Amino acid sequence: MIDIELLNSFCDEAIDLLNRWEFVCLELSKNADDQSFQQELFRIAHNLKGGSKAVGLDSYGEFVHKIEDGITLVRDGNIKCEDKVITLLLASQKILLDWAQGLKTDPNFNVIKIESFLSEFNNVFFKKSDNKIVHNNEHSIEQNSSVIKSNSENRINTNAKNKINTKTVIASNETIRVSAQKLDQLIQTIGELSIHQSIVWHTKGESSLKNKIFSNSLQLSQKLTKELYDKALSLRMQPLNSVFQRLERVLIELSKNLEKQLNVVITGGDVELDKTVIEKIIDPLTHIVRNAVDHGIELSADRIIAGKNQFGTVRISAFQDTFGIIIIIQDDGKGLSTEKILKKAKEKKLVSEDGVINREEIFNLIFLPGFSTSEKITDVSGRGVGMDVVSKSLEELNGTIKIDSTEGVGTTFTITLPTSVSIIEAMIINLSGHNYVVPVGAIEEIFKLSTIEYNPSQNMIKLRDQVIPIKDLNEVLINKRDKKELLKEDKSLLIVKRDRKRVGFLVDKVLGQQQIVIRPLNEIINGSYGLMGGTILGNGEPGLIVDLQGIASDFINANGFKEMSI
Repeated sequence: MIDIELLNSFCDEAIDLLNRWEFVCLELSKNADDQSFQQELFRIAHNLKGGSKAVGLDSYGEFVHKIEDGITLVRDGNIKCEDKVITLLLASQKILLDWAQGLKTDPNFNVIKIESFLSEFNNVFFKKSDNKIVHNNEHSIEQNSSVIKSNSENRINTNAKNKINTKTVIASNETIRVSAQKLDQLIQTIGELSIHQSIVWHTKGESSLKNKIFSNSLQLSQKLTKELYDKALSLRMQPLNSVFQRLERVLIELSKNLEKQLNVVITGGDVELDKTVIEKIIDPLTHIVRNAVDHGIELSADRIIAGKNQFGTVRISAFQDTFGIIIIIQDDGKGLSTEKILKKAKEKKLVSEDGVINREEIFNLIFLPGFSTSEKITDVSGRGVGMDVVSKSLEELNGTIKIDSTEGVGTTFTITLPTSVSIIEAMIINLSGHNYVVPVGAIEEIFKLSTIEYNPSQNMIKLRDQVIPIKDLNEVLINKRDKKELLKEDKSLLIVKRDRKRVGFLVDKVLGQQQIVIRPLNEIINGSYGLMGGTILGNGEPGLIVDLQGIASDFINANGFKEMSI
């Protein structure tokens, strides 16, 4: 029986090695004759084979052994490292990665139906080498294929009898690789905390708290608490390298499928994000880069006619900003046509025939569900799905996305994300004498009600020629509504933008901004409408975090109104 702890350790190591495998293959696609990368790929495969067999994953090891035979032919110069070879090496990496990730969550996981891949791998790698090598390795391949099939069948039969239900246990004990340097810094801070404990103990004997020792102790406590939290939080931080590497692979493979010549430029892969955020942005970013190649980058012949370099360029970059991380995806393709987008929006009755909207609002129309200007449906795009998913996914992370495009020049997507989802910037508001918390990312603007043109009978305001419905947040969260209170002009209004529509929420007061740590709600109030968690406020009191984006979505869906500025 496989040791679960050893299995988890192997899977973590295998995932790291396979991410490097992908990187090496992408580098070989740029310089196929680089022997250092060829040798590194062989070492990776060899380590995977040894590690898997040590754990008892014989079928995994035999599959890697077969791939290793093919890599040996490349390394020794018996076959050329051409596009078809690299494509199969990347495909084998995908199989092995899925296999390792599956084993990590379910020890009974097994890859099935790999015979067709083995056949294709055999035809490409072993038919192209000399007769002696073909004969020896074809025998090895057939033998390995049989072993893989036999091991898989035996393991499946064994598991059918003794299936172990450990999926839940493993999933809840997910591991994160942490650098030794971060651990050393954390240990050092904890050491300082023990010194502080001694100072506090010494202060205990003083007759008055108004003394220099206590004052120093309080300042040190604040410093250490912040350092300790920052360093503990940093343990969840992961560099964006793995995400950008995956995007580069998508771009290269898709450009080949569409017969488009492409350069990919990546910077800022060392920028770090919370692991949870990284996992949730992979799909949205993939949508964007696929659209960049499919809709943006032209065929080489068309680019030459337009006076451009025959190679298109997609640039992906990231950098740290004051309030989080900025990711920019830029292409030098044909850009977005405001005329075509506006025409399609009018056909779909999303914009009135005589409506006037600015460039930003026109670009934002592509985020509406089902919106597409594609004239033909392909397996890449054109079905009207994708960009609305991108927008909603980023909104759920309290992120934003902006588009800037010039027809004939290219398109730029600028994405802003919080560094972490566990600690956020928040606005403290007051409702009926109680303090609540609203994530800053959920609020577009804040106004005093007295500064805006307001129609109390219809609960509407007019803001920059746009009519926006409003709702009293007291009524939503506390089920309290007082017409006299509602008309008080000293109330504040939070403008929320959701699904490209705006809603205003009235609150009694806006008290200020602070950084908060999100904590789960207890069993008594967990599931209460409009709440997404709890926190401790700066004055030491508990505060409930309001899901303002969710409330806005429900209000929009219930009332079914369209954007009223157009």
